[in-house]
Amino acid sequence: MQSIAVVPRGFTPEGGRFAQIVHAVNLQVHKDFAPAWGIVASVGYFPRLEDAPVDSSFVIVARDVKGNGGGHFRPCNTEEPPFALVTYDDHEAWSVLLSHEILEMLVDPGCSYFEEGPDPENGTRKAKFLVEICDPCMGNTYINPEAPGIKVADFCLPAYYGKKAGNRFTYRDNIDVAYTVARGGYLSWQNADGVWRQANAIGGSTEFETIAPDFIADAIAACNFRGTLDRRYGNYGGGPIKAERRPTRIKGQASDANDRKSTARRIKALDEALSNLGV
Repeated sequence: MQSIAVVPRGFTPEGGRFAQIVHAVNLQVHKDFAPAWGIVASVGYFPRLEDAPVDSSFVIVARDVKGNGGGHFRPCNTEEPPFALVTYDDHEAWSVLLSHEILEMLVDPGCSYFEEGPDPENGTRKAKFLVEICDPCMGNTYINPEAPGIKVADFCLPAYYGKKAGNRFTYRDNIDVAYTVARGGYLSWQNADGVWRQANAIGGSTEFETIAPDFIADAIAACNFRGTLDRRYGNYGGGPIKAERRPTRIKGQASDANDRKSTARRIKALDEALSNLGV
């Protein structure tokens, strides 16, 4: 089972609400996400990086992430685990961001997972889609009855990307047609001519636009292709590394001395990466 460790950085959460929000996302992962995507994981709150289970991926929650929110992964630094940054706020909007980042991390821990499907602008041609399961329906949330008052993100189902048959495309049925976007969402793909396009409904109505080649060049050179594209809207950040590399699924728990040393190196590398980002 994969482990996602949610760790506050630079502050100590008061009361038990922080843990309740993490628990709500854990419920979502177990009850809603895992049956749909076949990916089993445990999401837990840990006060320090060192407290997390061996081979965890991390979501770091901080009051100020210096514009570097979103998923990160640096294959050029093999000791550094996948991680995401989420901005904490007292109004609990961060619960949706936490859910969003964890679900996308589970499907695409390397931030560079693509699937082929019909071009939204020319159904007779194929396109290569960046798999961002929360972005096409990003404006939609829901509340699990077992975690009252805590919002989590809607997410696309495998049928949206043509991975399974079916006519349900998001968990909460907020999209009626595969490869389209709901209000507040967006979708990125490379068409048969090698041009990167995006359907964007963040402003309400859906608009199609070309992503500048220079921007794509930066994304290809980036450590997280997904995070670099998300950064177009000023909310995300990434660092330089390889593209289109989907890492092996996170290993099970380890126990010998070499693995403990490896874990210590991973934690040190993560702490250094966070410090370099100013978090």
